[in-house]
Parts: sequence; structure tokens; C-alpha cells
Amino acid sequence: MESGQRTKAAGQKTSAAGQSSTRGRDVESTRTFAGVGHLFAGRAVVTLLRLFFLHPSRDFYQRELTAMTGERLFLIQSALKRLIRAGIVGQTWRGNRTYYRVDPSHPAHEPLKALMLITVGFGDSLRAQLLGIRDKIKVAFLYGSVARGDETATSDIDLMLIGNLSGRQTAAVLAPVKRLVNREINPSVYNPQDFRRKYRNHHPFIRDVIKGPKVFLLGDEGELKAILGGRST
Repeated sequence: MESGQRTKAAGQKTSAAGQSSTRGRDVESTRTFAGVGHLFAGRAVVTLLRLFFLHPSRDFYQRELTAMTGERLFLIQSALKRLIRAGIVGQTWRGNRTYYRVDPSHPAHEPLKALMLITVGFGDSLRAQLLGIRDKIKVAFLYGSVARGDETATSDIDLMLIGNLSGRQTAAVLAPVKRLVNREINPSVYNPQDFRRKYRNHHPFIRDVIKGPKVFLLGDEGELKAILGGRST
């Protein structure tokens, strides 16, 4: 009898530790991503990179950048000089205006883009919103063109949510992020059992998502595999 009680207590302790670890990982992830601005020389540089990577196929001129970011013109000009010297942003001339656009041929383009989008782009905003209903979500990740790195300015942000939440809850959570980034967010919402069933039945969409690149916002690859293997409910 005493042995059984000890085993039960140990199991409860392990479960509590696992839940604490998951909550801690989510909080630490948010804290880490929120501090990305310290890696760059000035807020204006980060603000510009965010805008450029959210709209990679669009050209901007200086006054437009000032209006869209809320930064002072001299700060925008200084930040542009830094980004041009680094080769991250290119410039073209049409008429009497100079236009600026992120340069996709730069060697650091893809890793920098991934960093910016998952932090000061829309990743941290999405994550912060989703944390408000963390108890209803097992795993959340970006997939599709954003995760592959080949999206355009008009591409939807494809978001996979696996958990127990309604369409109304999903819409309410995503609305502020849509307004912030001025991009359409396309959520796919499944409960764990339905997602697992479709995967095992070789549903083409689910299989393509699983095989493709993913950017995790909540949870990780291990938790996704646990759902597919039936170890998560």
C-alpha cells in the first residue's frame, strides 16, 4: 500500500514538473524574442527591418517610411544608411524619388528575415496573443510560404492551431495581430484527436503541413509528434 502511494505521489510530482517546464519554456521564449531590439543599433533599424520583411516585394520612399513607422526623418535616414552599407537594403531611383527595398540576394537575408518575422515582425505578437489562451492550445506553428521563406507582400500568414478552441475564440485572438501587421492570417484549427485521425488517414493537406517547414510559436516538434503518436489528448 505504501509503495503504491509513493508511486502515485511520484507520478503527480513528475506531471507537475512537466507542466511547470512547459509554462516556463513559453515564458522564456517570449522574453527572449522580445529582447531582439538589443541586437541592433537603434530602434529605427529594427522598425525598418520589421517593415521591409513584412512587405518584401514593396518599394518605400523616405517620407513614406517616416509616416508608416512614426519615427523621425533623421532617424529613418540614419537607419537606412546603416542598412545600405550592410547590403541588407538596396535602393533604386525613379523620377526625383529614391526607393528602398530589402535585398533578397544578401547572404544574411533568410536567417535575418526568419529572426525578424518571428520576433518583432508578427511572431512575438501572435505568441503573446496565443499565450492568453495557452490552456486551450497544445501546439501552434506557422507553415506555408512564411515558413518556407518565399511569401510575398500579399501572402496570407498560415497558422496551425492544435487544441480545443472555438472559431470565435480564434478570431478574437487573431484580430489585434491582423490590424498590427496589416496582413491576412489564415488559421487552421484542429482538436488533437481530429488532427491525429486525419494524419493517420493520409489526409493530403495534413501530410503536406507535417512534411513542410514549420516555425513553432507554442510547443515544439516533440509535442507535435506526441499528438500524432496518440500520446497527447
